[in-house]
Amino acid sequence: MSDIEVPNIDFDTETSLTEGPEHDDFAGTAGNDLYIGAVNGFTTLNPADFIRGGSGGEDMLSVTFTGTNPSAVGFLTEDIDVFQIRNFVSGTADMNMIDVTGTNTLWFDNNTGDSQFDFVQNVMDVVVTGGLTDVDINYVASVAAGANQDQEILVDGTGVPGEDATYIDIAGGVQNLWLVANGAASNVDIDSAATNVMVMGDAASLELDLDQYDGDYVATFDSTGFGGHVTVDAEIGNDVGIATFTTGNRMDTLDLDGDGASDAVVNTGKAADTVYVDALDSLELRLGG
Repeated sequence: MSDIEVPNIDFDTETSLTEGPEHDDFAGTAGNDLYIGAVNGFTTLNPADFIRGGSGGEDMLSVTFTGTNPSAVGFLTEDIDVFQIRNFVSGTADMNMIDVTGTNTLWFDNNTGDSQFDFVQNVMDVVVTGGLTDVDINYVASVAAGANQDQEILVDGTGVPGEDATYIDIAGGVQNLWLVANGAASNVDIDSAATNVMVMGDAASLELDLDQYDGDYVATFDSTGFGGHVTVDAEIGNDVGIATFTTGNRMDTLDLDGDGASDAVVNTGKAADTVYVDALDSLELRLGG
């Protein structure tokens, strides 16, 4: 079960980073600390900036990206629990995370520009609220080589239902995807190596396209913990054995694409689900929950 949520922190201190060439060196307090930075134009998150969270509380670095293809490199952070990204660029904002330790959540808040995060040092929760954006998370090799790792993603009102999807790419290192869809309806396209996908939350509806990496297929899908209507497009392959899809009790839609030798079992809920299949070797439908 996932415990991911949208950050909601009551801050005790607020500190704005300063424009170069002198670098910032901030140490957090025992309370909840907010640091505010900007990249491109008036840039305050600069190479050699060192931002540390305190020994207690919950700390956040909020960074606003503007302009065309800006990048944030060379900065260092320790024990900053949350990165809030506000991205309004033309093109892609790049953030090099090689010297970031102790961060557990990346929050993309009403973004319209695309974001690429490189050299991410540990599996982080990904929160996407509002906006229409592309998010690329590239973990370091030691994380990508890990076994049976969990990736938690929360979406709330992102993408355009029925039209355009927010795209989230998780590059390697996770096998279990926990997706929480809360609040407003979302339309998301998630590219990952995860073979087990669990969907939960209280959103009225979710459109979900699961684009697996080459050679990776969905083995299990379970949306019984989701209270809304879910539409899922997924790829399955015979190398995962019999793929199992279990839906909740709303009128859900499954679109399953096989490789010609794929086998699937679909367990529907008590509502009238719609199931589309293509290139399956066998399909077993278990109706009615």
